[in-house]
Amino acid sequence: MILIDSDLVHPLVCNELINIFERNHHLQGRYNGSIIVDLNNIQGEDHITVKRAATIIERSISKTFGTMFIEYAQIVLWTPGSCMDMHYDNGRKSTNLVSITNLNDNYTGGETYIDQENITIIPKTGKTVAFDGMKYLHRVNEVISNYRYTLIMWYTRDISQAITTDFNL
Repeated sequence: MILIDSDLVHPLVCNELINIFERNHHLQGRYNGSIIVDLNNIQGEDHITVKRAATIIERSISKTFGTMFIEYAQIVLWTPGSCMDMHYDNGRKSTNLVSITNLNDNYTGGETYIDQENITIIPKTGKTVAFDGMKYLHRVNEVISNYRYTLIMWYTRDISQAITTDFNL
């Protein structure tokens, strides 16, 4: 099953998440040509905003897929030329699901493509797609121009693996 919710996160919240990413340069790391901020490392008022946004998505995901807990979460900046080749999510054995929320849409390229269903998810601010990343082969097309920001979260059914309990307000 693949969930696509075109308006799950309000554009103002998306913009604030981008601002949080930018304010937290000291937390930024690199992965596969993109720049990431692990949301569990964000502190203070920014942490509260991130937690609220993550909770909205987690609750929506759980309504569709059954109870899920956030296992790992990050804001990702995709610069021009960055992409993610076809892959399955296989970083953690406890992972059951991934969600990708577009935080902006003023860029070219960077679409999410899910191979088995031949689905290309056209970016729209606030749009969230969720699916079993271990089951569905997927990629991120190359970002051609401007910057793509996404909120990516991986979920588990195993509460002992969840950051949700540590991701306190």
